[in-house]
Formats: sequence, structure tokens, C-alpha cells
Amino acid sequence: MGAGKSSIVNVLHGLLDLDDGDENAVAKTSSGVESCTCIVKPYSCSHDGISLRVIDTPGFEEDNDKNNEISSQILSKVPEFLKDGFDAFFLVVSIERKSDFKLSNIMSSWNSLINEEGYKHGFVVFTFADNIIYDETAENEKIQEFKKVMANIAPSGLLDSVKYLFYRHNKLTLFRNNKKEKIYDEGARRVFLENAYAGIYQKCIENNGRSFSTLEMMQAKQNHEAELTMIEEYRKKRLEMKRLYENLVATTGTLSADLIKISEAAKKVAPSTFEIVNETKKTQKQILQDETNFHAQHSNFYEGVTKFHFDREQIEQAAKNLTAFVEVCHESLETYNIVTKKFTETFNTMQPLKIETSSLPWPPFYFLSDWLTRADLLPYLQRELNEAFKYYKDKFEVVADDIKNGNVAMPKLNVTNPTLSNYTSHMEKLKTFNSTISLAAERIRNSTIEMEKIPSISDYPNNQIMLQIANYDRHREFVWGVSPRTYFRFKQDVEELPIYYVNFNETVREGADSMFRRQLREFFGYRVK
Repeated sequence: MGAGKSSIVNVLHGLLDLDDGDENAVAKTSSGVESCTCIVKPYSCSHDGISLRVIDTPGFEEDNDKNNEISSQILSKVPEFLKDGFDAFFLVVSIERKSDFKLSNIMSSWNSLINEEGYKHGFVVFTFADNIIYDETAENEKIQEFKKVMANIAPSGLLDSVKYLFYRHNKLTLFRNNKKEKIYDEGARRVFLENAYAGIYQKCIENNGRSFSTLEMMQAKQNHEAELTMIEEYRKKRLEMKRLYENLVATTGTLSADLIKISEAAKKVAPSTFEIVNETKKTQKQILQDETNFHAQHSNFYEGVTKFHFDREQIEQAAKNLTAFVEVCHESLETYNIVTKKFTETFNTMQPLKIETSSLPWPPFYFLSDWLTRADLLPYLQRELNEAFKYYKDKFEVVADDIKNGNVAMPKLNVTNPTLSNYTSHMEKLKTFNSTISLAAERIRNSTIEMEKIPSISDYPNNQIMLQIANYDRHREFVWGVSPRTYFRFKQDVEELPIYYVNFNETVREGADSMFRRQLREFFGYRVK
């Protein structure tokens, strides 16, 4: 139900004999369970020459979100009505025992508007105090009981700085013959009126007329929200710790040695609980301090449990990456095997060009003279062709030997429950392997392409003697029984001769040899053997 704030406003106006819902009330009141005040509303009242500007506000409730709206409304409206600040505030609390949770929320919301400087301007007003007799001892007992309840909820500075007032609603409840009866005390409200004005006046004297500025209230709100933000950040981190620890404990399967070590170390320093004890009975500052202490005390645990999950994720990702890269290596190895097979098959079919089979005549070629005819040059040309073939055969045989002697076995990870270091090291080995066979495959592929291009005599770097033969310029030759004949140089035909064949079977190769013999016969002018 309502705490009685609006009823107090009416009393401060001197309206002492109103019932709930009275149409003459300045501030609307009700006997219902809901608060009558929904908006921040100002009132002007006076008594015995003391004038007050009273601001009635909605009451705080159990819902934090709603309380945030109310405190924001108060922060927005109060500076409009009290531009120079205020001299006193009433924290109105029903004498009927509220839940600790509600009291905690009320105090938290109130502390969002009042800082320590503002405590000395405060009053705690106990409403519905009709059953508390007019006795200083009885009232003090109630005050001490309230302080005890609020000890872990409200700042001690607030409880010790404020003054306490009791507001009796003019209705005293007694039990007679086991029946509840209400007795109306006409002077109860007047007592409160006198005490309230006197108390406010005394506060002004004690504070030397200094009011609590609305700027300070705004700063208090900002500080409160900053604390809430810090608490929320710590809370999320604490709950994340709890989640990570539960996952660590629930982890099944075989772990690597490094993860086992981290897991055992984290379990040894794990908190006994991940909850803030009696959180609902503490002030916001106490909760913030508890959260701060929790994280300071368990920083090593957080580091360990975080590292466990991070390393486990790293290991899982490393295993996936390794599996994927093994497939890449298999593809590279398959490519290597294909190109090496292609090279080997091509290399094994290399055969030299054969245009002459007779032995070399005398004198040797370097004694070029009238004794030599063009027919005598063919054996020399064949000899040079054989040397050229050997040159290219030896060149490609280096690649063939590399293939034969090369170690292309893919590295294997022969470790049970590999660590992250094992995965990392093996990945580097696979990268080296993949790079090596990829480069080798490219080199072999290029060698195969080069081999299949079949160089001609003009491409052969040591073709000087063959070109000399091609340029042999004896224009006239004497043959017994035949008139002397003039021959043309045949350099171009010699330069275009292939050094060797590849991918030819024996029949095709012999056919090619015969073709080149026929071409040369026309230029040599005699029957080629």
C-alpha cells in the first residue's frame, strides 16, 4: 500500500482532520493498496511563520526498472521546482515490516539521488506508527530496530546522520476481548506537524543554511549509475567464470597433457561459491566492494580457467586446420605423382635421330679438303647428333635421378592426445613438405614441357661443328664416270633437324628417320645408306 507521503503533505498544510479520500485534501490520499502519487508535484505550505516548498514524489517499489524511472523523474523535475537545492528530505518508510529485498531496492534507488553530503539534510519518517506509544524509549527501540534491519542495506553515514520522526495517522488499534478496535487520537497529527517543522528548522540551523544542490543530486545519480555499470560488468565476468568452471568440470574425453595440467591447477584455486552472499541485504557500494574483492581474490583462477578454454579451442581449431591441410598435402602429393609419372614415361621414350650408320671416313673432318665430299660429311653429322642427344639426355637424367632418389613421404603425427605445440610443430612440417613437393612438381612439369618441345640443332648450344658441316661450301665435286656437279649449301636443313624424339614407338621413329634421310639425300646428291 501507499507509504503515507500524501497524507503527510496534507498535515504539513495544517489539514489535520482529513479522512482518506477527503475532497478537501491538498494532496490526494487513499486507503487502497496503491500509492496515490504518480508524478512529481510541488506544494507550498507554512506553519508558525515557517514556509515550505514541498515536493511530493512517487514512492520507490521492488521493481528496479520502475525505480530507475522514478529516480530519473525526480532528477528531472525537482531541479525545476527547487532551483537552489533543498534544505531537507523525508524518506518515508511504513512502520510495517517490508521485505529486505524491497528495502534494499528502496535504499539503492534513494542513494542514486543523495550522496554523503546530503545525508545530514535527511529525515526518516515512520508512517502508520499509531501503535507506537508517545514515549522516547519506545520510539528509540523502534529506531534501533530499524537501524539493525538496515545495517547491511543502508550506508551507516545515512542512518547516523538523519533525524527520525513518527507519523501517526490518528488511528490507534487496540485489542479488546480478542477484537480489533480503532481509537482515534485527535492530537497525533498535530504532534507530527510541530515536530516536522521544528526538525526542518533545526536542520537548517545545523547546516548553516546550506542546502543540498540539485547539481550534487545529479552528480550522485551519475556516480550511482557508474557504480551500477561496474557492478554489472563484474557480475557478467563472475557468471562467465561460473560458466567456464562448470564447462571445465563437465569436460569429458581425453585431454592433452598441457590441458590436464591447466585444468588441475584451475580446480585447486576455484571459488567455493560464485554467488555474492546476502546480496539482497547489502547496499550498492557493499555489492560493488564484494564484486571487486571476488575478482581480485580469484584472478588466478579466472586466468587459468580462461586459458584452459582458450587453449582447448585452439587445439580443436588446430586439429581442424591440420585435417584440412593434410587434404591439401594429399592433393599436392597426387599432383607430384602425376607429373613424375608423365616425366618418367616421356624420358624413357627419348631416342636420338639416326640419319647415318656408317663409320667415320679418313681423314677426320677437321682436315676439310678436296678429299672430302658431302657424302663423307654424314657420319660426322651423325656423330655430333649423338653428342647432342647425350647432352639433353644427361640434362633430363638429373631430374630423373632426383625423382628416383627423392623422399616424398608425408610426415605423420604419431602422438596420442597431441598438445597445441605438437599440432603447431607438425603443421610447420606439413607446410615445408607441401612447399617442397609443390616446387618439385612444378620443376618436373616444366622439365617435361621442355623435353617435349624437342630442340633442333639450332637450339643446341654446342652446334658449331654441325653448322660448319652445313656451311661446307665445296661447290663442285668430281665423281668417276659423272660430269662434275654443283651443290648448294644446306645449312637451313641441317639447323632444323631434331636432336631426338619423344613419345614415339619404334615404327614411328624409324619412319621419321627415313623422312629426314630423304630430305638430306636431295642436297647430298648421292644415295644415302
